[in-house]
Amino acid sequence: MTDAWPARARVRLLGFIFLIAVQGCAHIPPSPLPESLQQQLGKIGVVATTTKEQQAFGSPGTGRLSDIWKGASLFAAVGAGVGAHGSYMAPIMVPAGAAVGLVGGALYGAVASESWQKAETTFRTIVAELDLNQALPQHLIAFAQAHGYAMTHLSIVTQDRPEQQSHYAAAQSDGIDTVLEIQDLTVNLVPAEYEVNPHRRLTLSARVQLIRTVDQTLLDDRVVTDKLGPALLLGGWTANQATRFRREVQQATERLAEQVITDYFLLYPFPDRVSYSGTFWDVHLKGLRPLYPGENLDYYGPIPVLEKDIRAKYAQEDFFGVSLHMPNEFRLMVESRIDSLQPTMSWEPFPNSNATYDLKIWRAGRLGPEMVVYSRTNLDQHTHTLETALEPSTLYYWSVRAHFSEQGRERITDWSRRSLTSNLTSKIWTFGIATLTPDQVAEGFFVFITPPPPSSKPQPAEAQSQ
Repeated sequence: MTDAWPARARVRLLGFIFLIAVQGCAHIPPSPLPESLQQQLGKIGVVATTTKEQQAFGSPGTGRLSDIWKGASLFAAVGAGVGAHGSYMAPIMVPAGAAVGLVGGALYGAVASESWQKAETTFRTIVAELDLNQALPQHLIAFAQAHGYAMTHLSIVTQDRPEQQSHYAAAQSDGIDTVLEIQDLTVNLVPAEYEVNPHRRLTLSARVQLIRTVDQTLLDDRVVTDKLGPALLLGGWTANQATRFRREVQQATERLAEQVITDYFLLYPFPDRVSYSGTFWDVHLKGLRPLYPGENLDYYGPIPVLEKDIRAKYAQEDFFGVSLHMPNEFRLMVESRIDSLQPTMSWEPFPNSNATYDLKIWRAGRLGPEMVVYSRTNLDQHTHTLETALEPSTLYYWSVRAHFSEQGRERITDWSRRSLTSNLTSKIWTFGIATLTPDQVAEGFFVFITPPPPSSKPQPAEAQSQ
């Protein structure tokens, strides 16, 4: 390991602390409406409200000032790390190195900062053209009706004070018993790493309220967010007249609509299971357990991956310590290589005779799932042989979920995923520091690597001699 490692560790640790402060660690799983309440909903009207102050697009942490601060803090951490490493003058060199890094990093952040003015104008124009306040209700209604819920579209309401709901009394005379109201629908490009000019993940969020028209009672109020958008650099989002941005926003709108209906009415809250409890780490499983490709975890804690395919994709320093540049799921893999480009995927069967399954496979990006490359629905078996070939020597995520009927209503499980969390022993051993750091894998999908192309496979000794 090189002398630069301690500095890199401090840089990544600082990044983690920042992300904790900004995003938080807690995750409250969604819960569907109680069955007793669902029976009272009747016919549901869907409406999107807008306000004069609403921002349809947001890009937090952009601009030169943000990059100056990031550059200064990162370089200060490097300077302090260099000053502390192997020096008996550490009490003097650490603050001196931090000061030099602070000044140099601020200058670097100012010079290297990308201009967001033109890009942000383009993004806002695209969001306005897509008219998400019309598109999202349409997707909501289509998905709800396909799963047995009577929903209809109401006109978009523009109002200065969204909390005033008196106008829904008129909807009652039209046979609408409940209103599903969408507020503050916002597209965000959120920093996915603590860097100057970071990769940014596309998210789409909305506040959703359920209101009874007869007495204007607020039955439910929650924020729903789609976080499955890819993380790209600014150039990736703006390339080819921001074609990728436009496509991803449209796909996120469809996913958000599905998530709203699922979270409210269809979700079967699959119990969180501890599939393994180690000395310092607990492996949690949500949803159906994967059988092939399996979990393949190193239960003694995260270790660097030995796969040369991953080493070719990521820089050497990303394999050690607290790194944000590589999805942590891949640092937990141990020879998770499948044997075919068209594998037969298998998973734990759901204990219901009428269950069907959905399967999705994503190609991996630099910081997580980047693009869905394979998707099937209504599979009647808990195994499936891919009908098209995947790419060789490529990293993928995959997940499944089950559909089934329960007491006359359709139910859908969570997408299967896992997490790796520090347990009580780890928290005691680290004097509580483990409590402050993010989970090693926070609800990541399962991962695997495809085999190399035939030409790159080792030849048998006899064939080589010929």
